[in-house]
Amino acid sequence: MVKQLGDRINFIHLRSTIRDDEENFYEANRLDGDVDMYAAMRELVLQQHKRHHAGPFRPDHGHPMRDDLGKNWLFGYRKITGLAEFRRLELAIQRNLSEMK
Repeated sequence: MVKQLGDRINFIHLRSTIRDDEENFYEANRLDGDVDMYAAMRELVLQQHKRHHAGPFRPDHGHPMRDDLGKNWLFGYRKITGLAEFRRLELAIQRNLSEMK
């Protein structure tokens, strides 16, 4: 989808899901699931290079852990950890692409 519509994407909400046999979908960990997040991020990085600017992106929230229940502050914390995960993936892809030149 990013490869086909990349020139029209101005903002992206990165989220991964997993589907069961009945086509129901559930949230998956950010880098797991049915979405090939590496391939999606690679195409986004290529679009950034083509456009000469980085479009904003927002990760989906993370999964709460048992100890998180009832805590208000973790909503932002989980988003920040998501940003860190995607930023590391983005930097790895950028480095890989620059080494291939």
